[in-house]
Amino acid sequence: MNRIFIASLLVAVLAAVLLVSGCGKDKFSGCLDKSEADRGQCYYNVGFYSLESVNECNDIKELSYKDNCYSGFANKNKDGNTCSLIKSDNILANCFWTISLSATKESECNTINDLKIKESCFKNVATNTNNADLCEKITNPEERNFCIVFVARQTKDGSLCDRTKPIYENCYTGIAAETLNELLCEKITSISQKEACLGAVAIRKKDKSICEKIPTKEVRDLCLRQIA
Repeated sequence: MNRIFIASLLVAVLAAVLLVSGCGKDKFSGCLDKSEADRGQCYYNVGFYSLESVNECNDIKELSYKDNCYSGFANKNKDGNTCSLIKSDNILANCFWTISLSATKESECNTINDLKIKESCFKNVATNTNNADLCEKITNPEERNFCIVFVARQTKDGSLCDRTKPIYENCYTGIAAETLNELLCEKITSISQKEACLGAVAIRKKDKSICEKIPTKEVRDLCLRQIA
């Protein structure tokens, strides 16, 4: 009885030790049973869910599977520096893109070496955190303005519109209509755009007195008919 108990105990202890101290190769053994089409995803999943160190990927001989492992580990830790270990252009780009979509702070974007993807990351973080200052790191003027306008409209902060020239008038119009604040329309220099702004606010507020501020008769009358 005692011998059986002791033998069982030793087997249990040995199994636990092997489970805890399993080497990196054991973590990938299940991937060998996968079809070729699913094997890459398996290596990615192991890198994402099971590894404690990126160095565990280094023992993988097949380059594409090693890249999948790096990608999984990098995406888990939102670390573009690990993505940079990847040799395959497609896997590298996907690694960076995944980080850009899941990033929640600027420092994570800064690890991305691809400028276009890095700036996309800045835009994602800026619009998710309402940080217009981060939009300023975007070098493409159109993308930068889009980013600032998005934050301005989410926060309903008309002061940000001045940073979006040449589309600041559209920015003011959008926020004026959303906040029902016709005073923002006065910041618009273009007569036609100002009238469109006043009309949009008037219709949403159902306030004919705002229509009366529109100087062009045709536009003013159209505004009034929309409310009537």
